[in-house]
Amino acid sequence: MTQVHVQPLGQRRASLHGPTSWALLRHHVATWGRYALGVFCVALLCVDVATNNWEVIDFIGDAKHLLTPLLTIQRPDDMATHFIFPDDASPGRVSTVGQFMLNVSLAQIQARDSRTFILGMGFHRIDNHANDICGRLVQVYPIADPNATSVRLGSVVDSITFVGGNGLSHGFRDMAATANAAVGMNETQLRAR
Repeated sequence: MTQVHVQPLGQRRASLHGPTSWALLRHHVATWGRYALGVFCVALLCVDVATNNWEVIDFIGDAKHLLTPLLTIQRPDDMATHFIFPDDASPGRVSTVGQFMLNVSLAQIQARDSRTFILGMGFHRIDNHANDICGRLVQVYPIADPNATSVRLGSVVDSITFVGGNGLSHGFRDMAATANAAVGMNETQLRAR
């Protein structure tokens, strides 16, 4: 013989509207909420590890081609023996901050240890006014040997780049639609953009 438990319908209906049903609902929502938050965090961590691994990016050699012209240069003074610079755009004419940045960059290129990563920052069109890096090379260069078959041109720009926003703001808004900064803007004006 089999026993079957029977619950009256009236008691079940009453328990759906009682104070214990809200506690039970809150418990289930909290449990599933914690589970969903945990899954979201694990997924976010996996995406971050896979896409933001500097060791992998550095191993692939995303920007190693930028090192080639500077591999044999130890100090900024050595640059003048390898490249020809215009008088007003040479390593000797940069500010103190510019000299510091040149020294640090060359030291990190020469060290190439596990603390230095050379990463590419994407591709930029160079044939428009905003990114005209080729136009910067159009200057007067003091060439010692006019019969030379090849010449390595160099140009040092003494400026500081201000990157507005952060990773989240770049990810959630259209940076191409943001107006470019005007020449002469200070840090307060740049941060307000």
